[in-house]
Amino acid sequence: MELVADANPSRRERVGSVSLGRKTVTVTQSGGGEPPEILSVTPDLIVGATTDLDVLVAERNGISDLESVAIRISAVDASAAEICSINLTNVGGVITLRSSGATADAPIDSNELIESGDCSVDLARSSVERSEDRLRLKLALGVRPTGVGLGNVATSARDRDGLESAINATNWQFSAGSSGPPSAATIRFPTVTGTGVECERFVRPRNKGQVAVR
Repeated sequence: MELVADANPSRRERVGSVSLGRKTVTVTQSGGGEPPEILSVTPDLIVGATTDLDVLVAERNGISDLESVAIRISAVDASAAEICSINLTNVGGVITLRSSGATADAPIDSNELIESGDCSVDLARSSVERSEDRLRLKLALGVRPTGVGLGNVATSARDRDGLESAINATNWQFSAGSSGPPSAATIRFPTVTGTGVECERFVRPRNKGQVAVR
C-alpha cells in the first residue's frame, strides 16, 4: 500500500497519522520556511539601572513577514521570575510593557515614557529602523527590581506563521556595586571640651591617611 500526502503549503512543520487496523503510522512533513534570525543583541553585559538595548533581526521572507520582537527580563535565580517583558509589534510599531501584572503601551514614535512595575521604556530615546529584510530595535530601558541582583535578558522574534527564534545573550547586573574608594573622605571628630581642638582625617585612594590638627 502506498500513501501519498499533498505538499505542505505552509512554512510550518506539520504532523499527520494514518491508522490501519491496530497500527498507526505517523508522518512528519517539514515546512518550507525558516524562523526570523536574531543577528545581534548588544550590550552583552549591562551594569546599573538603565541601558540602551540594540536588537538586530533578519527576516529572509521580507521584513513585512515579521510579526513581533519580544524581550523578557527575568531574575537569575531558582525562581527565574519575570521582572518585565517588552513587545514590539512590527505592523503598527506599538511597544507593550508588562511588569508586576500591569501593562502599558504606546507607539514607539510617540516620545512617551511608559512605566509599569519595576520597568520603564523611554520612547523619546528609542527607535525602530526597517530595511527590506532587517529590523533594528533600539530601546532605552530602565529596571529597578527590588531584591534582585542579576537578571537575564532573553530576546525572541516571531513571524506571521508562528515560526520563532530566541537567544539568551545578555546579563543584567542591577546593582553597580562599589565604584571604588572615594577621591577624598572627611571624618570629623567633635571638639574636645575645654581644649578648642578639632581634628580632621582625610583618606585618599592608595595613600596613607593624613591628619591635620588645628
